Amino acid sequence: MPIYEFSCTSCGTVHERLLPMSQREIFGKENSCECGGDLKNKITAPAHTPSGWGDMTGRHGVNGYFSKGLGAYVDSKKAEEKIMRSRGFIPESDLPKHYWEDETSRRVDVAVATDKYTAQYKDLLASGKTKEEAIAETFSTERIMSGELEKVWGTKRKDTTSTITGDLL
Repeated sequence: MPIYEFSCTSCGTVHERLLPMSQREIFGKENSCECGGDLKNKITAPAHTPSGWGDMTGRHGVNGYFSKGLGAYVDSKKAEEKIMRSRGFIPESDLPKHYWEDETSRRVDVAVATDKYTAQYKDLLASGKTKEEAIAETFSTERIMSGELEKVWGTKRKDTTSTITGDLL
């Protein structure tokens, strides 16, 4: 929560209050100074913080920090994000809410489905089927046409059949 300053229009006394942003305008209208004067919201500069403005390199003997994402020292968070964007990285702050939880869940589902197909393929081989028969049965035309296999292995591969059979052999 930010700290807001209010000044009395009568005596000039400055009052500081820790308030939610939604209460800023309401506080000045609903409250008054001890002298009875009205409170007017003061415009103040934002805080000079290391995360948004840099880490004050040199002021306190600090020379930036080590960015694990870049594997190098950087002067500030803004500098780190600028370098990351130039290298094609997406900062975590740009990702949708719950991205990691959703992505992890999706990858677990894919791993479970992959294991299911692999087990079916191995079971068919164990029952005496040839590799070609096991592949044809595991990765049937119906599964391909329904899109069931695309959900597991995606559509980015050029030669899906050889990639799938190569992974399982």
